[in-house]
Amino acid sequence: MLAVSSLRGEGVDEVRKLLTPGTTAVVLGSSGVGKSTLINTLLGEERLPVTEVRQRDRRGRHTTVQRCLVALPDGGLIIDTLGLRELVPWQGDEGLGRAFADIEELAA
Repeated sequence: MLAVSSLRGEGVDEVRKLLTPGTTAVVLGSSGVGKSTLINTLLGEERLPVTEVRQRDRRGRHTTVQRCLVALPDGGLIIDTLGLRELVPWQGDEGLGRAFADIEELAA
């Protein structure tokens, strides 16, 4: 596990080292945690739209409206996803398969 902060630049180089040519990764998390911000940081440009979290409740705003595959400058690929409301990864392959059925279909 890596601790990453795009705003402070912490852990970004470690993530970049993992995304080598031929590698595809996906970012998952709640709205407002910085998924698109991390990808913009890896790109070195503001390509994906981002918004600030709401100050009154510190929650994200669902800025990303569809999954997006992004080619990174160093050759890796990364998928930006919508903010998750709930994902139960401890249900194993079955839970992930239901959450990402379209990805499983494409992978096959």
